[in-house]
Amino acid sequence: MGKVKKKVVKEEDKAQAKAANGEAKKVKKKPFSGVEVYSKPGLMQPLFAGFREMEVAGDIVRPRMLTESVEHGRGRGIIRNFTFRKFKDQPKAVFFMSWPTGVAGGSFEPTDRLLKPGEPITLSYAVEVDGADKPIYFVGKAYFLRKSYYVADNPANPGKPWTGPRVEAKEKLTKDVFVRGEDIIEIRVDSVTSMPNGPGRLPRDILERYLSKAKLYVIPGGGGWAQR
Repeated sequence: MGKVKKKVVKEEDKAQAKAANGEAKKVKKKPFSGVEVYSKPGLMQPLFAGFREMEVAGDIVRPRMLTESVEHGRGRGIIRNFTFRKFKDQPKAVFFMSWPTGVAGGSFEPTDRLLKPGEPITLSYAVEVDGADKPIYFVGKAYFLRKSYYVADNPANPGKPWTGPRVEAKEKLTKDVFVRGEDIIEIRVDSVTSMPNGPGRLPRDILERYLSKAKLYVIPGGGGWAQR
């Protein structure tokens, strides 16, 4: 009996030693060390905190114009803030971005190619996030919502921004408040993909997902795009 017990103990010791050795070899994955897609509000919100703490510039592209022009349909602006709104009872992120200025001599919105609600948009930017030792580059899958007017501090709701149509801003805001605002673009962001190595390492399958496979179904009469 004694020999059996010793054998059992030895086997248990070996198993424990093997497990301990395996744990020691495991290297804890560093945050944002690989490509990750974020689409759930709870996971996305912490990634956007930097928009309210610093000035984050973003590049914005209208994919449908990529085959039409080498200069138009691209722009750059500052992501001023963000919020979450419900679309068909599903919360989605909404970015408030200063009206994009054209790059390379082109126009983001040519007069013969006006933006339409629901038009697919590709957004990219780099921002500091908790847990990362350097700014992380993100690519966002988004859709145009509307042109709007933005005031960082709403007198009627301190600490919150005021957003709405420019005409409404002129009617409701006092002149001293209105002049502190700016024209912006509101875009719905369904997901963001972290690219720790920057834009130069964007895998082809992810690029195609954002530029050629995006689909959007718009309900007649405004549907989920109607914002008040």
